[in-house]
Amino acid sequence: MIIEMFPAENGDAFLIRLDNGKNIVIDMGYATTYTNFIKDRFIDLNNKNQCIDLLIITHIDEDHIDGAIEFFKENGYVNKPNIIEVKEIWYNSYRHLQFEKGKVDGIDRFEKRQLEEIILSNLGENREGNNEFSNVSARQGSTLAGYLYEYGYSTDRWNTSFNKEAVKLDKLDKIIELIKEKDYFIINRPRQYGKTTTMYMLEQRLKNDYLVVSMSFEGIGDEVFLKEKTFSKVFIELMAESLEFTNEEESKRLLGYENDIDNLRDLSKLITRFVRDSKKDVILFIDEVDKSSNNQLFLSFLGMLRNKYLLRQQGKDKTFSSVILAGVYDIRNLKLKFRNEDEKKYNSPWNIAVDFDIDMKFNEKEIESMLKEYSSEKNVIMNTRNIAQLLYRYTSGYPFLVARICKIIDEKLNKENLEWTEEYIIKANKILLSERNTLFEDLIKNVENNEELKDYIFDLIMNGEEKSFNLDNPIINLGNVFGYFINKDGKVKISNRIFEQRLYNYYSSKLENKVDMSSYNFKENFITSTGLDFKKILLRFQQFIKEQYSSIDSKFIEREGRLLFLAFIKPIINGIGFDFKEVQISEEKRLDVVITYLKEKYLVELKIWRGEEYHKKGLKQLSDYLEINELDCGYLIIYNFNKTKEYKSETIMVDSKKIFAIWV
Repeated sequence: MIIEMFPAENGDAFLIRLDNGKNIVIDMGYATTYTNFIKDRFIDLNNKNQCIDLLIITHIDEDHIDGAIEFFKENGYVNKPNIIEVKEIWYNSYRHLQFEKGKVDGIDRFEKRQLEEIILSNLGENREGNNEFSNVSARQGSTLAGYLYEYGYSTDRWNTSFNKEAVKLDKLDKIIELIKEKDYFIINRPRQYGKTTTMYMLEQRLKNDYLVVSMSFEGIGDEVFLKEKTFSKVFIELMAESLEFTNEEESKRLLGYENDIDNLRDLSKLITRFVRDSKKDVILFIDEVDKSSNNQLFLSFLGMLRNKYLLRQQGKDKTFSSVILAGVYDIRNLKLKFRNEDEKKYNSPWNIAVDFDIDMKFNEKEIESMLKEYSSEKNVIMNTRNIAQLLYRYTSGYPFLVARICKIIDEKLNKENLEWTEEYIIKANKILLSERNTLFEDLIKNVENNEELKDYIFDLIMNGEEKSFNLDNPIINLGNVFGYFINKDGKVKISNRIFEQRLYNYYSSKLENKVDMSSYNFKENFITSTGLDFKKILLRFQQFIKEQYSSIDSKFIEREGRLLFLAFIKPIINGIGFDFKEVQISEEKRLDVVITYLKEKYLVELKIWRGEEYHKKGLKQLSDYLEINELDCGYLIIYNFNKTKEYKSETIMVDSKKIFAIWV
């Protein structure tokens, strides 16, 4: 192997000549780098009947991409190159974002199925003295994409190893390494987390080197798992259907075995025969594997695969080179139902699986990379770094949530393609929280169907209870499996702010059904020309508590009191305002509520009275919080559960900050 490095100043330009005669180019520096150095080498290679087997453009800095732009401008059409043939290009542009592609002029729908997650990459790093986010770089990124379309590379030369989706060389390659080691493993992640997309992308990456059998257990029905013969036949049919359009010969061969199956033992023999006679190693993907995992037949099926795996290790059997199972639940810990009222936990025979610890959520850099490509392709102005940080702040990188917010902005808020602002993120978040989608439906369904989980989350986010993260606790483990909980410094936290807000809305709505506030929180009573009369709102809420709840309701108020205020304020700000809650875990266990209405922002702190010392400390914290938010005035609701409590209000000055407080 020979590596040539061309002068590119701060940038990169490499030609890698492999011993097998193939050539790989990584970046092409400036235009002068190509003109003065690279062009002659390409001509020389072409004269030797060689080509560029792979051209990789890592990112859109001008000292990486300018030379490529100049090259494609000179090289012309893909089928009649003026300089040299390029067989494949790895370059991520706006076409690889999974939203709004169909509306981009000149871009067809390349994907065979609608992907709901964003596939993006982050290959570039900032270099000192080089501004990746400049309009110059953005224009260059868009220019290169334009040439690739104009000269015909988009049909079958652009990111074809990735099925024309984004090049993703970090997480996907880690998974492929497991497959190369012939490991069996489980991708268990929450709903809308990129599992199906990942399986699909893996299939496209591996199909040239492996015979990939990909199936899903979703929608096959429970009756399939009642009898071994039925399941075995359906399994072979699913295998055949998977190969029908990619390898018709192998598909027909499988269907020819169908009549020879009566039980799992026959299925095992058939798999051995099929794998033995295949020209390539066979990989098995099963998506939604946990859809029918609560029965004995499924357990027996896993046991059959496990036995074949162990026999293969001893050289006594032929079986799938690698098996990848995907679902929400980790099937290594199964609960099998034998009767409706009886549930027993079993250890799964899938203990042969290696740990799958690859982080599939997006980090800030990955989100930033997506935004940078989007801004360059659509000529939209944005501070990609700040927008990425805010997106991550709300979503914590949850793939579906990132994609959905971007889609809302693109389709509903920024139709003119002018500029993305941080305000758009806030508005899109509000729209997202008001809509129904499968992710939120699952969230509420799972909470509604599990009273322990419902109470646990309530104590966590409403009462600020601090709980240690321990997956041996079934409730914590369940919340973690669903993607609702994360481990932050050893404590249980809600995984992202959007889930937290949706759960607040859920709990407050449930409370609204129990409590009639309509005579107290009539919206028009609190509206001013510029915003809200927040002092009046708090005094009215105090009156509501005083008149509607006596001392006998103290336990209810202690548990639900802060939620009562959220339910109280909701009809007042509904449609115009937006509220965001954040529990502050401290000695005071306070709940902060940030409310925006029109262009005004109101900061409200809700806390339980714990004595004068904590009160003074809390006032100072609230004052500091107001300073951070650049506000001069804040509001405080103090829940006092002493029998001698007084319903009072006062205005308190702390470090030049005005705080209006009420006691309830």
